[in-house]
Amino acid sequence: RIPDIFATDDGSWSIVQREVVEKLSLEEAMAKYSGATSGISDQSQRKQLIIICSWMPMGEDWTAAMRSGGADEIILIGEADNGNCGHNWKTWGNPKFRDDEGDPACEGNQSSIEAPYVTDGWVRQDLDELSMLQYSRFDSKRSRNSMTVSFRRKKP
Repeated sequence: RIPDIFATDDGSWSIVQREVVEKLSLEEAMAKYSGATSGISDQSQRKQLIIICSWMPMGEDWTAAMRSGGADEIILIGEADNGNCGHNWKTWGNPKFRDDEGDPACEGNQSSIEAPYVTDGWVRQDLDELSMLQYSRFDSKRSRNSMTVSFRRKKP
């Protein structure tokens, strides 16, 4: 079965579109395509929602909204862990970038704090086979920094 594929973007970067891209925010796109707003209460009848996000802006984390908004899998493309895509702690779970100040979960418990995606019940898998196919932003050689990473809900 071939899945339905929808391209969405909020238009905030004013990128020239070369294909059909619906102008929707992340939340609007998830609500529209997850089946969450269609009145389907039985999870077995709901459509599977896989989100592919390429080069999330640096310092921003959209994955918390994706995890809580009904995504079944999140595939992120870009520099991971300590690069310039997403938030190095909130998105990727790199503890070197965790901001413990004012967080009661961190008090007296520094070494046992889990990455946000782990706390939310998700598992990370680096997709090395796909990462090897990525090119640098100049398309002159294979990228050594960009990765493809899948996050999936833990199976019960």
